[in-house]
Amino acid sequence: MLAAIPFDLGVYLNKTFPSLSLDGGLLYRWPLSVRFRLGLNSFRERAHKLYESIFPTDDTCVVISQEWPEKETAATRYYPVFSLPGAFEPPQIGVRQLMEQTGAETGDSVLQWVQLPARAFSYQAIFEGIANADHARTPSVSSRVYFLNPGSDVLLHMYDDRGLDIIAVTKEPLIRISRQFPDWILDETGQQRRL
Repeated sequence: MLAAIPFDLGVYLNKTFPSLSLDGGLLYRWPLSVRFRLGLNSFRERAHKLYESIFPTDDTCVVISQEWPEKETAATRYYPVFSLPGAFEPPQIGVRQLMEQTGAETGDSVLQWVQLPARAFSYQAIFEGIANADHARTPSVSSRVYFLNPGSDVLLHMYDDRGLDIIAVTKEPLIRISRQFPDWILDETGQQRRL
């Protein structure tokens, strides 16, 4: 039996999303994008449904963590995503790493990733950790987290409990998800939008 070839994030991004910088705000960084409104009281349900719409049960997910090594965080409150309690059981081995050069404002970041079956980890715990970061609740995720579906070339990023961006190489997945959740779509200014 042949061993699986490890997923190479750098090669994939350069080929599939050329010139994309993973610095948050994907809505403004890629021409085919949609922003969805979540909300403090509804982010759990909405992020969960959007994730499952992008990642059917039999798909794989590349979980990407963007860290800034020079940032100081309170160890008791913030966790790198791959150490977040309850997110990955057992803890992930085989996490790969790539140094990314970013702008002078944010400094150099490190991208870490692992490719898993779409339902093999608790994406709900990760969404909760992202939302917790802005509200001084624990556990909180210290990194930016992206969920990539390499089969459909779709990338999801929940930036906080207010919303998440989804970008794609083609319009079809964005049209499908926009039709499925039209009342959750926001325009570029953060206002609710209808298609």
